Amino acid sequence: RHAIEMAHQIRDIFVSAGYPLLFDSPTNQQFFIMSRRQMEKLREKVQFNLWQQMDDGRVAIRLVTSWATRPEDVEALKALI
Repeated sequence: RHAIEMAHQIRDIFVSAGYPLLFDSPTNQQFFIMSRRQMEKLREKVQFNLWQQMDDGRVAIRLVTSWATRPEDVEALKALI
C-alpha cells in the first residue's frame, strides 16, 4: 500500500507539471511522456527506465516505487520537476 501511495503522489507531481501519462496505472509503476532532453536531464538525478520510444520523437519513462520509497524522496523529486 505504501508504495502505491508514493507512486500516486509522484503521478500527481508529474501531471501537475504538464507531463502526460502514457496510461493511468493504479500500481506502484508510473509511466510519463517527455522529450528526450527532459529525460536526459532527469536521468542526472533520478533512476528510472526508458520504457518506450514514441512516434513523435518523445519517450515514455517508467518510475517504480517500493516499500523503501520515503516521503522525502518524493519531495526531492518534486523539487526537481
